[in-house]
Amino acid sequence: MILVENWETRRSSADCPVPAGAVSDATFHLWVQPPVREKTETFTADICVLDQFGNQHWLKKVEFVYS
Repeated sequence: MILVENWETRRSSADCPVPAGAVSDATFHLWVQPPVREKTETFTADICVLDQFGNQHWLKKVEFVYS
């Protein structure tokens, strides 16, 4: 699930367009099922986010803590 901050109201929602040429903060909630690590281990992965134009935005070496 991705929540994007509205650049006018500063509120986040899952259905918030980002105007062309603008930048906005986003919050990601990711679930990996079934878990790929034990509870005491972290999981590291590269994540690709596609924008509304199909452009890829890579986040490298994102570390996930089992919770």
